[in-house]
Formats: sequence, structure tokens, C-alpha cells
Amino acid sequence: FSTKIQLYLNSSFFVPLLVLSITTLSLISTSYKDDVTRRYFRRAENIGANTAGQLDDFNKKLVNQEELSTTLGNAARYVETDLNLFNTNGQLIATSQPIIYSNEILSEYINPVALAEIRERNANRIILDESVGSLSFKNTYVGVKSYETGELIGILSIPFFESEYELDRQIIEVLTNIMNIFAFIFIIFLGVSYFASKLLTYPLQYIASRIRRLSLSAYNEPLQWNSDDEIGILVSEYNRMLLNLEESKKALSRSEKESAWREMAKQVAHEIKNPLTPMKLTLQHLRRMLMSKEGADESTERPINTLLHQVDTLNDIATSFATFAQMPVPLNEQYDVAAVLKKTINLYNNEEAEIEADIPKRPALVMGDAQLMGRIFSNLVINGIQSVSSHELPQIKVKLTTDNHKVTIEIKDNGDGIDDAIQEKVFVPNFSTKYSGSGIGLAIAKRGIEHAGGAIWFETRPKIGTSFFIELPLVDA
Repeated sequence: FSTKIQLYLNSSFFVPLLVLSITTLSLISTSYKDDVTRRYFRRAENIGANTAGQLDDFNKKLVNQEELSTTLGNAARYVETDLNLFNTNGQLIATSQPIIYSNEILSEYINPVALAEIRERNANRIILDESVGSLSFKNTYVGVKSYETGELIGILSIPFFESEYELDRQIIEVLTNIMNIFAFIFIIFLGVSYFASKLLTYPLQYIASRIRRLSLSAYNEPLQWNSDDEIGILVSEYNRMLLNLEESKKALSRSEKESAWREMAKQVAHEIKNPLTPMKLTLQHLRRMLMSKEGADESTERPINTLLHQVDTLNDIATSFATFAQMPVPLNEQYDVAAVLKKTINLYNNEEAEIEADIPKRPALVMGDAQLMGRIFSNLVINGIQSVSSHELPQIKVKLTTDNHKVTIEIKDNGDGIDDAIQEKVFVPNFSTKYSGSGIGLAIAKRGIEHAGGAIWFETRPKIGTSFFIELPLVDA
């Protein structure tokens, strides 16, 4: 990532510089070529105007060809360039470099394109690309007209060779300056991009170092980033992931504990149930034998009945453990939770407890196991009744409300409440504050409600009472 940042930063500098350099060179080349063309056209027109009188005299036989060539040679030395003069038929009549034509390096006839443009199309001037062997050059052709009549009396040719050399020299000079500037800025920009990439990648390195220390066994401290930029968003997502991870750790811990308790419950139920039946039969047989003897009374039977009651208690506990260990996956079908709650309340609304219900008449349809939910309600009502001291009348308040696609059920008692020290163990299997309880009722309740996509929690106040809340999602109409 750091390398990419440096690459992008350098590219953002070099690409515009390259485009600017190419554009500058193109403008220099075009401007120079236009300037050279204008300069040679101007020079050719001046020379043509100066030689017009001499050429007019030559055509009138007032001067000979040697005199015309001398005049043209003097003009060529003055302007420091070669001059060639052709008649209107395109044949050479005078030149400042006669050796080139006498050795037949160049033809004594004008370029047909120049002749056609100037004589046939009445063009005043034209510049053409020409070559001699491997040497390429530009040639300027200007029509020479008579002062008296204004008619075309000749064509002046001026080749120029130094323009390409001068252009190349200017381009090399510009390129040299650009390369010097480039080298200087490149060194500075290289350092700037290096420190910029370090600065930009530091947060990622910091986050990576924290992720490497991420652990499932220890507490993972959230990151702090005092900015709402992209790194801040990444840190926020990381911290949110840590919260989810902590919840997952707790859920995994609960699942592992529940699995361990299931295995233990299976073994405990098996080990307890095996001797209970013969023990109960033996005690019953012993009671019949004792009661058949003369003089047997209630005091003789009382110890046996106490033992039988304890055996039944142990059998109930073993049955609860077996139920918890072998509890099947709850059903997932639609049912009216309000109707199930009303049915459960009717079972316990007697003289031993006062139950106040606030349940709307309209149905509250949810998905889950109606039979299991009935057992959960029954367990919570029984727990509420048993939490009240023996010298007080249990008062249970049940309330059902629906809101925002969910149903909330509250079962409140007037018991002694739950101590702070044991609140975290309420839903742990095999934990109970009752002498004869198995401690798995609330564990089964939590598992069944969470399987239905709901939640269960409680609020308690010492010596005032406890409220258990069940929240379930309603079925969309």
C-alpha cells in the first residue's frame, strides 16, 4: 500500500510534467517552423524585388546571363544563402552555386509543383520539402514580377538547410532544462512521497498490530481514533467487531457450559434413577410389614413416609435432569401466545396465590413451540409463587403488550428478589435457590425463547419482587 501511494503521488507529478514537456516541445517546434517560414518568405520577397529590375533587363537583352549571375551571387553573399533564378518555363537562368548544377547534382529545371502553383494558379509563394540523396531540406519559391507590367518574369528559389538543425538545437536546449528541473524536483518529491506514505499508512500499521494481538481468551481493548475520516470508519467497524466478538465469546462460553451440563445431567439422571425404583419398592414393602404388626401406629409409619417422599423428590430431580439432557429441538409453528398465557394462568389462579392478568383479547401470533412456551410460563409462575415468604400471600401480575412487531410479556411477583451475587447464575443449568429444585427450569426457558428468536431477562429489587420479561417477534400479518 505504501508503494502504491508513492507510485500514485509520483505519477501525479510525472504525468503532468510529461504532458507539459511534450506540449512545450510541440509548441516550440510549430512556432519555430512558422517563424522560419515567415522569415524565408520575407527574405525571398525582398531578394525577388531587388532582382526584378535586373531580370527584366535580362529578358530585354540589356544584360547578359553572366551579369545576371554576378548580381545574383552578390545578393547571395549578402544574405548568406543560396539563390537560384528560373524563367517562367521553369529553366534555370542564374544561380549562386553553378557547380551543383554543372555536376548535375540538381536538375536545371524547377520543381513542377512550384511551377504549377506560381505560374498556373498565380500563387505568390510556396515552400516545398525536397531532397538531394539522403539530405532533406526546404525550398522557398517566390514569383518575380516586372515593375512596369506586373507580369510574372521569373521564379526565385531559396533553399534553407539550417532550420532543422536550429530546431533540433532549441529542442535539445529545452529538454536539457526540463531534465535538470525534473531531476531536482524528483529528488525532493521522492522524499515527500516517502514521508507522506509513512504518514498515511501509519494508522493501518497501528490497526494491524492491534489485530495481531487479538485474542479469544483475553479482553480486547477498543481502538481510539479522534477523526471521522476513512480510518475513523475502519476503527469504528473494528470496535464494533470487538463488541460482537465479546458477545460471541459469551455465547460460546454459555454453549460450552450448557453442553457440559447436558452431559453431566445425562450421567446424573442415569446414576440416580437406577437405584431409586428398588429403593422405593423396598421401603413400601418395609412399610407394609411394619404396619401389619400389632402395635404399629402413625409414629411407626412416619419415618418410612419421609424416606419415600425423599425418594420421590430425588426421582423428580433425576427426571428433570433427563428432560434437560434429552430435550428435543423445539417446534417452529405459528400459535397464539396470548391464549397459551391465559391457559397457564388459569391453572394457578387459586386460593394459594393471587394472579392479576392484563392480557388483550386480540390474538398475538408468534412462531415457536406452544407446548414448550406453556411450560416456560408455568415455571415462571411457580418460581414467582415460591419466591414469596410463607407468611405472605403470593401476588403475581402478568402483563402482555404488543409494539413494533414484537410482543412483550411481564411476569412480576412480590417475593424477596434476587441477590446481586447470584444474578449472573440465574440462567445457568443446575443452579437453584430452592432446596428441592433441579435448577434447570430457567435454563430450558432461555434456550426455548432464544430458539424462537426472542429474549428473556429480569429486573429485581430486594424485598420488593422480581419481574421476568419475555420478548418474542410477532408474525407479520
